[in-house]
Amino acid sequence: MIKELRAGICISDERTQVVVVEFRPDGMDLRYLEEIIRTPEQSFTYLPDATIKSLTSFGKFAKLSVSIETGNAMTLVLPMDTSLPEVNLEEQIDWEWKNYLPEYVPSEFLRSKTVLTNDAETQTSVVLSSIIKHSLLNEIRDGLRSYKLSAGNVELISTNVEIALRFIHPEIKNKTIAMVGVSGMRLDVHVYVSGKLSAYKYGIGLQPKEAVDFLANELLEYLPETLYLYGSALTYEWQKALKSSLGVVVNLNPFRKFRVLPEVKNYSKYIGHEHRFCGCIGGIIGNDTLRAER
Repeated sequence: MIKELRAGICISDERTQVVVVEFRPDGMDLRYLEEIIRTPEQSFTYLPDATIKSLTSFGKFAKLSVSIETGNAMTLVLPMDTSLPEVNLEEQIDWEWKNYLPEYVPSEFLRSKTVLTNDAETQTSVVLSSIIKHSLLNEIRDGLRSYKLSAGNVELISTNVEIALRFIHPEIKNKTIAMVGVSGMRLDVHVYVSGKLSAYKYGIGLQPKEAVDFLANELLEYLPETLYLYGSALTYEWQKALKSSLGVVVNLNPFRKFRVLPEVKNYSKYIGHEHRFCGCIGGIIGNDTLRAER
């Protein structure tokens, strides 16, 4: 790989994480690291002047990716009839979203789908579908553009955390594991069997002790070997509750394969909180680098 600078920004409802990494032929260097806690009055894309100055001092980034960790994005798990033509399947997904969210208008939302299970004999499948408003995506791009920063991919945090997880822990391709995100009042659980996303569960408004019972019940069918934790709201209280009751539970540290340069003087401040930066690192790595590493 040629030498290049990449940046990743992760925006949650209350916090923003920023990371700059330099890719070199002999490895990857962490060049910049920061977390901003925003006030309710500050916009979703707010960055302090000092942060903007630091980012623009690097010059042009080969890639600037954005991860979104927000309650404004929604996800459903849907049973599907795969005997239908593709166009009818897409219409069925839109119909399901309209039932769930009456204000849903297909043209106003970016919608994704991932097949979790597929049964050829019964011609049925289970699909994970996520939506987010185009207006929010445009707000993010416009906000960063006002700082003279040009965003490339804008993804939901789970998409980029999965990339970081596969990059840091390639051994999951032979295991059953769960990726558990704690953000705001939401708990998102993605289950991977032999490296394939096979199930999705979520809980709303759970306290740590309630989350332990929720995970114990929902994951009983899969019995994952390891739970990897991430998210801006993953506090010590959450970690203590989950680690004391659910077997092998690991905070996902996305910096494990990176050299931390002396110029990153505030790195020690985030030791124990590296999981908050998983979305940044996953976006920086991207699927292209992930494929090259395999």
